[in-house]
Amino acid sequence: MQRLINTAIDNSFGLRVDAQEAWHIAFDSDLPEVIQTLKDRCSNWLVVGDASNLILPSQLPLAVLQDTRKTITWEDDQLVAASGCAWDHLVAAAVEAGYFGLENLSGIPGRVGAAPIQNIGAYGAQLSDTLHSVRVFNTQSMVYEELPANALRLGYRDSLFKSKEGAHYIVVEVNLHLSSVFTPNLSYPGLNVLLAQGRSAPDLTALSVREHVLRLRGEKLPDPRIRGNVGSFFKNPMLDSMQREKCLSRDVTVYRTEYGFKASAAQMIQRSGLKGHRSGGAKVSSQHALVIENLGDATYEEVVHLKNEIQHRVSDIFSVWLEPEPQIFPQ
Repeated sequence: MQRLINTAIDNSFGLRVDAQEAWHIAFDSDLPEVIQTLKDRCSNWLVVGDASNLILPSQLPLAVLQDTRKTITWEDDQLVAASGCAWDHLVAAAVEAGYFGLENLSGIPGRVGAAPIQNIGAYGAQLSDTLHSVRVFNTQSMVYEELPANALRLGYRDSLFKSKEGAHYIVVEVNLHLSSVFTPNLSYPGLNVLLAQGRSAPDLTALSVREHVLRLRGEKLPDPRIRGNVGSFFKNPMLDSMQREKCLSRDVTVYRTEYGFKASAAQMIQRSGLKGHRSGGAKVSSQHALVIENLGDATYEEVVHLKNEIQHRVSDIFSVWLEPEPQIFPQ
């Protein structure tokens, strides 16, 4: 267990963020002692992995908790991963070991602990497709618990953990139910190219799907190691009938989902003339309009200002209020 005072917090957007303290601990054993210590001091805390889905102010008046464990264990078709494990490392390990169902989620940044909170998804798949259960620490009762997937209220980039009812849980481990038989998920249109030149689905491998997904991500999304970003900055919005007509009239893609009609937020931003627009060191990516980039010297205030500009412009044109995907902490 290690406690660091007044320490900088790495984050994929590349903002300068200093926390009051940071605890590097093993979540499966150290949480009861650390949480009790913070409670006794009346200190608030924040669980952080790679901070790949967070926009944080320069001074963070919180104790940051980070899981040092990166373990992955297997039992039959059940995979258990510690919250501190890098998500893409987990996907690579599963494919290599012959366990399938995660390959479409290749390349998603962040740690395993964030995956159920966001119900991460990409290229026709989402975590809820394979999630069996989550081991958590209950900071109210101060005990470890096992929560089944059907109790997590998993939705589009949403879960119990993002609600007031679930805010007292800290994700410790994720239990996934994978398959030893590979069945390619090619529901995302961009994956159909894998069936080109006479190839059939039975000829594909999980590795070829993973490699193609990684290639697609690299072509569409800027690398946060080169130019700071948190990936998709806004959720694709659900539409009512009036909003749907406005989107269709401006050539914005609208598609049906299990939740209703949804539109491409990236196209709405682009049709609003905002692609490449900037506020100081924060810029709407010229590579993908759904991404806000750090040009190198962006401040928290500039990111929030640009976010607000995008929301108001899109609202004026489409009568749709875009909801940010990352969690934006107030100053």
